[in-house]
Parts: sequence; structure tokens; C-alpha cells
Amino acid sequence: MNEVKRIIEKDISLKDYLDSIYIPKKVINDLVNNKLIRRNDTILNLNDQLYKNDIISFFLEEYDKNDISDFGYNLDIVYEDDDILIIKKGRKILIHSDGNSDETLLNAVSKYMKDCDNYNKPRCVHRIDYDTIGLVMFSKNLISYYYMFYQMNNNLIKKKYYALVEGKLDSGRIEKPIGSDRHNNNRYLVSKSGKNAITIYNQIEYKNNKSLMDIEIITGRRHQIRVHMAYLSHPIVGDKIYGKGENLMLENYYLGFSSPKNNKFKEVKIKNELEFWLWKKF
Repeated sequence: MNEVKRIIEKDISLKDYLDSIYIPKKVINDLVNNKLIRRNDTILNLNDQLYKNDIISFFLEEYDKNDISDFGYNLDIVYEDDDILIIKKGRKILIHSDGNSDETLLNAVSKYMKDCDNYNKPRCVHRIDYDTIGLVMFSKNLISYYYMFYQMNNNLIKKKYYALVEGKLDSGRIEKPIGSDRHNNNRYLVSKSGKNAITIYNQIEYKNNKSLMDIEIITGRRHQIRVHMAYLSHPIVGDKIYGKGENLMLENYYLGFSSPKNNKFKEVKIKNELEFWLWKKF
């Protein structure tokens, strides 16, 4: 059985602590009623007092069973701790099942965890497009998932990308709402009825009528960078939906977030793989 452990940082009731790490009320009640939270060998109740430096354990294996089928795949692991796993994703692999295939990163992460004798259920926290390369975050247990999901849902996780775009684009900021294109499946556009979307972009270098950009998205809309760059008339090189070509020149190179273990800010980044393409004449 895999325990998920937490060190308590201040005197606090169990209820207030669980609220502070964003566990939903239904899950809190399930965990307490099923006696799945303990301090040493003592089962904890909702109103029990916790003290600084207490270590509490969550027993999730039976409550949150890992029912994900395995997929053998050579994962490129960039960062790992007891709670999260960050993978460098290549092009043209699904992050999670589309209903037709289980040959996905999530299935591969599940197999990897089982091979490491961890039978908690993984979940995807941070997603990127099928054709985008770069960092993808997975939680390794339910407790870390809710903590990271809260950050993602409230735009508290910093996400930075490298993009190679057509033409000369200077630095700037675009705040234009994005919504679905009702006439084209899997396509989005700037729309007054869409959801607010903010993208900050900075030119790194210009060469061969292409600009290498460093881009931070403040919000997390589907296809956000691709839509905003196309709206500015500088589509991403290789964008078959909003531009032309096949190999999308977009790389998620940076994630900044608060650790579920201790709430300390953590940064994970990888090197720029798009620089080479700036000098290539297409």
C-alpha cells in the first residue's frame, strides 16, 4: 500500500488543513469516513487537532484505484518527486486517451509508476497540443492532483513557450478572447463571445523572415498561442490549422509552480530546440 505523507507546518485542525490543500468536500468526507487518514497508527477524524511537524498519511490505493491500462513507452523524465512527474513530450503522441487509443503519455506514466511499485493513480495536470513539444505535468496521487489542479485552474502555474513564427514580430502583449469556431471542429478563433486570453510575447531573434519568440501565457485557453499568433498575422511555422506546414514549431519549455509537498516555488525548464530551425531556409 502506497502512503502519501505530509508534514504539517503549523497547528491546525484536520478539516482546515484539508481545505488549505484544496481537497473537495466529498473527497474529504470519503477519506475520513473510510479511515484513510492517519497520524502514526492513529485514525484521524475531521475535528482532530494537528500540530507543527506532525506527519500524516493518506492511504489512497484502494480508494482511488489505478485502472489505467499500461503502455510501454520510453519516457523522457525532466523532473520527478513523490508527488509530480514532468515529462518532455515529443510530437504526435496523445497525452490521454481520445477514446480510440491507449497509447498515450498517461498510460505510459501509469506503467512507469507501477514498475516503481507505486500503485496510486496518476492524472494529467498540464496539457499541450498533440503537435506541440515540451513539458507536461502529471500528478502521482490524488492529494497532489487537487493541489496542482487548483493552481492550474486559477492561472497560478507559469507557462512559457518558444515559438517560431512567420515574418518579423516585435515584442508585445495581446489580450483577445478566444472561442470555438462553430464552422470548424478543433479550431478556435478570436471572438467577442470567447473567454479572456492573455499572451505576452518577446522576440529573441529574427532571421530568414522568421521570428524566434519567447511567449508566456497568462491564461490557458485551447490553442491560445496558435490563435493569437495567427490573429497578429504571424502564424506559427508548421501550423497546419492556422498556418501551413506539418511540424508545429512550438515548445513548452518552462513551468513554474508551488510544490504540493511544501508550497515552495519550483521552476522546471528545458533547452530551446527551435533555435536550429530559425537558421534553416524552409
